[in-house]
Amino acid sequence: MDQYLNQALEDITRHGYKVIETSKPHRFVRGTAKKDGQIYFFKVSPPEPELIERLQKQNSFEQFMYSHIQSSPPLPFQTPKPIQSNFTKSSNWIITEFFPGELLASWTPKREPRELIKWLNKISDSLLFFDSLDTTNIHLLNDHPHQDTANERMTKFMSKWSEKPLKQNLLTEKELARVIKIMEDSPPLPTRLQHGDFVPWHMIDLGEKFGIIDNEGASINKPRFYDAAYFYHRVFTKLCEPQIARLFLQIFIQKSGFSKKEIATSFLPMLGPRAVGGLFDYTNSEHLNDTKKSALSLHRQFLQLVLKQELSALL
Repeated sequence: MDQYLNQALEDITRHGYKVIETSKPHRFVRGTAKKDGQIYFFKVSPPEPELIERLQKQNSFEQFMYSHIQSSPPLPFQTPKPIQSNFTKSSNWIITEFFPGELLASWTPKREPRELIKWLNKISDSLLFFDSLDTTNIHLLNDHPHQDTANERMTKFMSKWSEKPLKQNLLTEKELARVIKIMEDSPPLPTRLQHGDFVPWHMIDLGEKFGIIDNEGASINKPRFYDAAYFYHRVFTKLCEPQIARLFLQIFIQKSGFSKKEIATSFLPMLGPRAVGGLFDYTNSEHLNDTKKSALSLHRQFLQLVLKQELSALL
């Protein structure tokens, strides 16, 4: 990766940018660079083909969203403006507009989660905007259609994600069977454009609006309400703020005008994969920051609420 990264940074420098800083919080190297007095954000993919595809999809999504936002009525959010990209055998990177603000909330010890409350209306409006888009007119690079149904994919994911939680006794076989049955018994889940990792720590305070970043998981093939369920779950568990999660859901439902049937058939089933996927995430890394076991307790509490399959229990 070092040689690959060095090549990418050399390429960026050759295009007139001066690299300011770099970091690698997860799979991609990211950083800031300066050109003509302006600061930009850049992201470099490792050489693995699946990660290059994800970065290409992020670039495609941000190009679509920037173009679409320019022709839309004022929206409560924005995505980074694409500036430049390079996808070759030797290096793969993108350069975009840099958002200088603070995260809307973070799960780190320095977080101020109560500040998130004032954004819940705009976050809900943004989710409803995505839900309103006609996906037949959206073509994201490497966003491949699936042969199986959304219900079948979610069931497969739950089976895969459950392996470590089952071994560590964070999940029982009976609980897993129940959440899988909920998904299998649900009507076919429709698909909509989804961000794929819609959490407060991928949102930046830009003043009147918020910026949505880390867009490599965007897809038109994810189930409807995937993002809403993801946001609700991560605020409830990883952020350790069940009351803010409940308030979000109340606002989202009120603004949406969706019927109880729509919520029951499309939103509630999406909480099962989040409950199992959340326990899987906990076994990977979240437990390292959960010294008081409060997040684990909330993961278990969330799972029990999901098994009730009652909307009132979530509000």
